Amino acid sequence: MLEERGYRSHIHRKKPRGKDMTERSKQANRKKSQVRARVEHVYADMKREGKKYLMRCIGQARASLRISLMNMVYNARRWSFLAQAG
Repeated sequence: MLEERGYRSHIHRKKPRGKDMTERSKQANRKKSQVRARVEHVYADMKREGKKYLMRCIGQARASLRISLMNMVYNARRWSFLAQAG
């Protein structure tokens, strides 16, 4: 179904029972894990700050704006942290 629409699955491949995983599958899983780990840190930070995933606003435009503002705050805090560390 995904392939028909031009999408690729981003789900990890399982190791075959009783066999070693191919090097290509290992690399693909590693790449997917790196992306997921980076994204999960952003959502964990938002949750830690008390901003739940539930949006209590009317309309797609307002929800998009609210998410964009939360992302901007995260990026500003991250930039500030990196500027102080370096």
